[in-house]
Amino acid sequence: MEMDDVFGMLTAEKADMPSDKPEKPKKTEKAEKPAEKKKETAKKDGKPKKFKYPFQLYMGSRLRDVTGLFEDGKEYSDDEITKIMLANDEYFFSGKIEYDYIADTNTVVAMSIQHKKG
Repeated sequence: MEMDDVFGMLTAEKADMPSDKPEKPKKTEKAEKPAEKKKETAKKDGKPKKFKYPFQLYMGSRLRDVTGLFEDGKEYSDDEITKIMLANDEYFFSGKIEYDYIADTNTVVAMSIQHKKG
């Protein structure tokens, strides 16, 4: 036997033997991240929300007394409600306020938006 034949047999046997280390799967393509959805704003179609009085106004874990502040049958935007309440010494309405409406009880819910750090 010649040296080349012996060397060829050794490398062939080594290639056929299973290795102790498991093979790592190859990454073919990076997984695409799903597109982040933007938070839906309270104002749809660029129009501010309007609330028709008479309604109840709820903020700070209690109903606010709004008798005499608003006119019956008139619609008010969220900014108008905030300005009227501030003019009547309701300082809970200072800062950014977000409004929701509960149709079952005809209640406008005012929530103060808190700034998140970091």
